[in-house]
Amino acid sequence: MASVDIPDGYLEILKDFGDTHELSRTAVRRYAVELTTRKMEEFKNAIDVMESKYGCDYKSFISLSVKKDFREKVLMPNKEWKSDLLLWEKNTQELSVWVERVAKLIQEF
Repeated sequence: MASVDIPDGYLEILKDFGDTHELSRTAVRRYAVELTTRKMEEFKNAIDVMESKYGCDYKSFISLSVKKDFREKVLMPNKEWKSDLLLWEKNTQELSVWVERVAKLIQEF
């Protein structure tokens, strides 16, 4: 386990509320959850843009992309669909990774 320097002023305040070690661990955990949640929101927002642009979620897009009608109406007029797909896939995978990470953080404590 790594150690973290906590300014004396903060430690003095924490002492009034109980075990400073446990309180500092809780504070770091909460902050890690907050940062992780922000990261997840970034990926979710990027995914929402793609869902709005193509009118479906990622899995549906994959299924529809092999259908002739969808390819002609949606994909062919949109020259950037291939790069969008790669970015959409990356954001979907990253969101999944961060969801697992925040679940572990919450579960561990």
